[in-house]
Amino acid sequence: MKAVRERLRLNENHDGGLTLIEVVVALLIFAIVAVGVAYSLTNVLVLTKDGRSRIVAANLAASTIDSSRSVENIFTVLDIPNGTDNGQKVINGVRYYVKRSTAWITSTDADSQCGAAGNTVGGSLEYKRVNVTVTWDGMRPGTTPVRSDTLIAPIDRINQVGLGTIVASVQLASGLASKDITVSATPSAVSGNNAAAITETILPTDAQGCSYILKVVPGSYDVKITRSGYIDVDQNLNSVTKMVVVTAGASVSAGFQFDSASTFTADYAAANTEAALIPTNMKTTFVSTYGTVVSTTASKQLHPFPSGYTAIAGKYAAPTMVDDGCLSSDPSAWPTRLIDGAIGLRQAPATASPGGLATADVSLGFVNVTGVGNKFLSAVQQASALGTDDPGCELVETYKFAKTTSSSVNLGLPYGSWLIYQSSNSNSLGSVVSSVSPIRGGLLGSGGTVVNQVVTLDPRVVTP
Repeated sequence: MKAVRERLRLNENHDGGLTLIEVVVALLIFAIVAVGVAYSLTNVLVLTKDGRSRIVAANLAASTIDSSRSVENIFTVLDIPNGTDNGQKVINGVRYYVKRSTAWITSTDADSQCGAAGNTVGGSLEYKRVNVTVTWDGMRPGTTPVRSDTLIAPIDRINQVGLGTIVASVQLASGLASKDITVSATPSAVSGNNAAAITETILPTDAQGCSYILKVVPGSYDVKITRSGYIDVDQNLNSVTKMVVVTAGASVSAGFQFDSASTFTADYAAANTEAALIPTNMKTTFVSTYGTVVSTTASKQLHPFPSGYTAIAGKYAAPTMVDDGCLSSDPSAWPTRLIDGAIGLRQAPATASPGGLATADVSLGFVNVTGVGNKFLSAVQQASALGTDDPGCELVETYKFAKTTSSSVNLGLPYGSWLIYQSSNSNSLGSVVSSVSPIRGGLLGSGGTVVNQVVTLDPRVVTP
């Protein structure tokens, strides 16, 4: 014991313990172990939550399939778009999104939303394919949605032997379904037609833009869709009709694009920097990638194509097999001017949402007329003008102006070649005005030439 006490007494004079480096290393090791444990716990929790969510999603998909199969009327089994209220469920604090896609399968194995594509004849409607997809908030990256599929056959025969089906398919300008469109069908007024009056009730288009006319006697029918304020791609307002031919044991589709009409207004004021008179009977051409519409008024209800419309002053028409049309009024139809590379440019297209409003700027050519005090002026378009690059117009127009009391006045006209007339009577052309000269102005600028009293208004400008 004495030896032990001596030894302890000696140790009282020495400092002992861990160095700072040893403490830091120990803390680092502890941190590594703690992070690993925390990551493992977190990963287990995430996987557990994801697994629980996937089980709930699978149950939702199965219940949606079961509810689809339990419906007596197969025509009421429609799409449930992703994100809609009736496709969302909140379970245990997690929001789930149920998307149901349906398509008819015909006896010819055609697969389409309404059972026939376009204005085509297909086999008879056989059954529906139903696909259900379920996603949820907080899905892990790379996680696949839960999917379930089934086929549903109608309880009873859809049609009778020897009869056919008409399918009306209506879409909006966006390509989405056009719902609640009134549909009717009547025998076409063609010789040798064996069609009979429709006896079955015709329902408006459903949520998928489809309407089915069953038990139709073979023959030719005029399928008509109607909705006030709606317009189709051919600019038919309120209603449009297509003829289809029904054959026994098959379905035929009449496809339409029908949407709320937009109003486009041509704005001549924006380009009228010369404060020129505008013809009282000015025509405006609205040009889209789908064709042209010539309007006798500045405002026109048009189909809301997403690409919009370019407004051109005057009547523009592309060449046809019958005539060369009228290209003069279109600035882009003028060839590049060799002397300075000047080109003609259309105004930018104006766009409007379905049922909305839009203003389309219109560029003009300008001519100064002198010595015409207290006269009625008229402008008669010329088919062509020698010595100019005017692309020509076979569909010549005559434009009238309000009576002017000034001896010098500026006139705004569509591009092209014109003879200006003056008269004391608004109902006659009178005599040709000899003192005319083109002037430059407008959003794009304009100039021109005068040859034998024919003034050519040229849209071309030099671009940077």
